[in-house]
Amino acid sequence: MIYFFIPIFLFLSTLFSFIYPRKVVDKIFFAFLVLFIISFLFIIFGFGYENVDRDNYILLFEEIKGGGSGFITSQIGLVILFKFFILIGISYQTSIIVIFLIGMTFIHAFVSKYAKNLPFVYLLYFIYPFFLDAIQIKHFLAMSILIFASARLFSTGSKLSTLLLFFLAASFHYIAFFFIPFLFLSSLKIKKFTMVVVVSTVIIFVIVKFNLYLFLLSSDAMLFRVQSYLENAPKLGFLIQIAIQLFILSIVLYLSRKFEKNCVNKSFIDFIVYLNIYLLIMLPFYMINGNFERVFRVSYIPNFVYLSIYFMSLDLKDRLLMTITSIGVMIVLSSWYFSGVLDLTIYPIIEYNYFFELMEFNNL
Repeated sequence: MIYFFIPIFLFLSTLFSFIYPRKVVDKIFFAFLVLFIISFLFIIFGFGYENVDRDNYILLFEEIKGGGSGFITSQIGLVILFKFFILIGISYQTSIIVIFLIGMTFIHAFVSKYAKNLPFVYLLYFIYPFFLDAIQIKHFLAMSILIFASARLFSTGSKLSTLLLFFLAASFHYIAFFFIPFLFLSSLKIKKFTMVVVVSTVIIFVIVKFNLYLFLLSSDAMLFRVQSYLENAPKLGFLIQIAIQLFILSIVLYLSRKFEKNCVNKSFIDFIVYLNIYLLIMLPFYMINGNFERVFRVSYIPNFVYLSIYFMSLDLKDRLLMTITSIGVMIVLSSWYFSGVLDLTIYPIIEYNYFFELMEFNNL
């Protein structure tokens, strides 16, 4: 039953995303649709009780509950958060619900401020990479803080508060450290910024190609932390991820020229352009391990918002065509990422869900 419900959900969300809230009644309906989609995400994220990473998080939760301080690979932010949850007496499952609410608060603050079509953004996010975020809760928290902080940097110019938010994100997942140079380079003019990024990418490529990065791993603790990333290096699969990223960058640059002719939020447009150019530095890392795609994954929601701005500037016919195309591309992309691992990712999250079982969706 649930597998029948999800396509209906996708279809209705797509259909109603054509509505632009001009009248009061449209605004009410639009808000209801956004609430419906977020509630659906909330149910999947907060009430699932089986996924590939769950045992590790429960082990950490129980370790802290027993008086421990976490493991060598535990991020301090998550440890402190779990300690707080245990202190106030809530269970692990309830803590997952709270974590979703925290992360979604940052995400929705960002999306509602800039997006022209919120259902469209959340629909694409649901297709990919939401299910990964429902599994990798540390990444979800870090990603939500990063996109909120990065956009705020371009709108307010406050480097200190942004840096503090970056460190907060890093306390949940180390991917945030990749964005600290972005903070300081973002004040450069676009041409100089691009040159610095390209030169840096070439240097990183040389370092990766000749395994020079191994000399940087001076301590056993550091080597242990990243060891899983150094194993099973992809042969040619990284070329697909590079192609995907370059394709997205080309779309971003193409639309930026379109936006120059329209009156749109320049600080946000600059943020998206700078972000996608900056993430070119990740290309060499894919040669080490495909898991470095997690860093690029931070850009998906901002890019969906960026696309929604252009989306709502089109007439209804072109909007329909663009919606179908965007959904099709994301489904293909999601299928590629989840190929061969559906039994470890999407299926368990949907099959083992307290809410769906209560509603008996999985038994029909």
